[in-house]
Amino acid sequence: MIVFYYMFYRISKFFVKYDLETFNPEINSGGIISLMQSFNIIAILYFVFSVKMTLSLSILIPAVPLTLNWFVLLTGKKLKELEIKWDGEDHKTKRRRGFLIVLYMLCSVFFLISAYSKMT
Repeated sequence: MIVFYYMFYRISKFFVKYDLETFNPEINSGGIISLMQSFNIIAILYFVFSVKMTLSLSILIPAVPLTLNWFVLLTGKKLKELEIKWDGEDHKTKRRRGFLIVLYMLCSVFFLISAYSKMT
């Protein structure tokens, strides 16, 4: 779970840094994390358990991480707590972890596309 906390922190900071605060940056980053988790769940269900997606599963699967992340990340002052924890990290560590976050997001999309292409 600490990996997703860090991703939440960094994605929120990205929205603040580049002034992409059309909504609350916490909501945007929570939504992105939920989306990536949904992609992972769909890919795992297909590749490990050979489950084909139906309309009801396609709606239910994103609802689970979205609901869980809503309660874990978006209730309370989670971003403030995470800023205190990770605000002082050095530039090299920040770049390496940022690269890993982007890599995780790209792999999630790639595995989802791969799973859906094999389902049809």
